[in-house]
Amino acid sequence: MTIARVEVHSSMEEISDAWKTLEAEGHATPYQTFDWTRTWVRTLCKPAGLEPRFIHAVDNNGKTAAILPVGLSKSLLGTKAIFLGGKHSNFNMMLFSQSAMKDLSESALAMVLKSAAVQSGIDCYHFVHQPYVWMGHDNPLLRLPNKPSANTAYRADLLSDGDSMIRSLMSSESRKKLRNKEKRLGEFGEVKFKKAETPNEIERVLVAFLTQKAARFKNQGLDNPFDSKEAEAFLRIGSTEASAHLPPFTVFYLAAGERIVSTLGGTGHAGRMSGMFTSFDDGQEILRFSPGDLLLFHLVQYLANEGFEVFDLGTGDATYKGDYCKIEEALFDSILPITAKGKVMAKTLSAIYGAKRWIKHNPTALKLVRRLR
Repeated sequence: MTIARVEVHSSMEEISDAWKTLEAEGHATPYQTFDWTRTWVRTLCKPAGLEPRFIHAVDNNGKTAAILPVGLSKSLLGTKAIFLGGKHSNFNMMLFSQSAMKDLSESALAMVLKSAAVQSGIDCYHFVHQPYVWMGHDNPLLRLPNKPSANTAYRADLLSDGDSMIRSLMSSESRKKLRNKEKRLGEFGEVKFKKAETPNEIERVLVAFLTQKAARFKNQGLDNPFDSKEAEAFLRIGSTEASAHLPPFTVFYLAAGERIVSTLGGTGHAGRMSGMFTSFDDGQEILRFSPGDLLLFHLVQYLANEGFEVFDLGTGDATYKGDYCKIEEALFDSILPITAKGKVMAKTLSAIYGAKRWIKHNPTALKLVRRLR
């Protein structure tokens, strides 16, 4: 495949038609779809200190081969380009056409990045949390220099029937224990698993999520990435504002009577639902009934019955992820210097992320870091 030209845009609206066509006909994660990206740019791009740029690669037939949404971060070391989405994006990848996904060469990729860097003043690209394989297809960016990410992700390949799916994940004894917990949770009111659909219902769930998550982060001594008006706007706009079809986020919850005991927000695209945020009521009278597990128990069945092919719970280690998403998805990071300043920046970034990988895979060091937090 030959790339005829590379354009760099400051506004994603300038290539909206090409973007939407590419995500419908080509390959993209839910986190690089037009609506998801636009929601993040509207609310959290500026607070993150990023200037958005949208790189559009056109092939020799005049068709879009790839789109790369990035944010420019400027410092004394130079200008770094990263994927948009920050900690809210679990998977990062360029959008590729069908042919580019298979045939875009290392030299063509390098040319696209070099040309965009010259046009935008980029010294170094730093791409994290990239999947090696996406929905059965190799990631073309794997052809460039890379290292394993500190974190991995977890997914489940769904069967076409919800009951068969849950049986494949857990034993009859485990299913029985969960059903008994749900029965006992019913003492607080009728237990219901639902997808939030009306504005009032969505708002109730988001308020419950924000309240539950704030308490959880406080108890763990961690910074809360949702503790800002911009982050709350990101959740609300993403869950309620539809474009041509549906809002970019889907919100699920489990309630006992009027009390919302667990929540999960996800973003879906091309047969895959990706879990973005989740919370549970940690009051001792509720926690003993495993409200988070009960929500996932119902959600996995719901998604399978609705025709989804894949469900993931994003990056980061947590016991519950392995219970419902048993397939580990390795991720990789790329640091690609373009200029002399970029080479200095790349050495610094490589040292920092090398230390993060070492800590992540060293139980003693990881325990110490968690204690310090």
